[in-house]
Amino acid sequence: MSMQRLIVIPLLLFAGTVFAQDSCFFQQERAMRYELAYVEQCAKDKVVFQNLLAYFYSTGHKVEKDYKQALRWYQRAADGRYPAAMYNLGNLYYDGHGTKQDYKQAFFWYEKAAKAGDIQGQHNLGYMYGKGLGVKKDPVLAYSWFYVGMKQGHKASFINANNLLESLGKKGFEEGVRYGNELYSLYAKKPLNNPL
Repeated sequence: MSMQRLIVIPLLLFAGTVFAQDSCFFQQERAMRYELAYVEQCAKDKVVFQNLLAYFYSTGHKVEKDYKQALRWYQRAADGRYPAAMYNLGNLYYDGHGTKQDYKQAFFWYEKAAKAGDIQGQHNLGYMYGKGLGVKKDPVLAYSWFYVGMKQGHKASFINANNLLESLGKKGFEEGVRYGNELYSLYAKKPLNNPL
């Protein structure tokens, strides 16, 4: 047997093993190009694909727009502890898409997303506290959650935190920074275990 065959055969076996272990593995930038049937197949047990399928339904990408189906698939991925799905589910409740508008449910899902490290969830949780939507209005907590986003480079969090400064006063600002640092140490975006 030639030296080339001795090298190629193990490489092919390795590649086949990797593919067989997880034929649904993908990179995010390629996700939108996948065929619907492939996404539906992978969505049976992969939270990333459940979230992607929900996105398809919520935007009408590759399927007819159907917020009830989007809600169903986001819920399934959120139940699988996928932070982006928790955030997206919060958005559906906030906007009343596929369900009755419910700020308390939106707050619930934004909080779960925020505590799972989702930066958008952290921002929206700050927004909910700032406006008193689904929760008692609390500018210090709003600033604290915006502060978590700011420390991670989230531009909207920076803008919203600055908009609160005047109403906080020095004491509120100091409390917001102190608590924001605590929240940051607990809930800043951490590398996500590969959910695939």
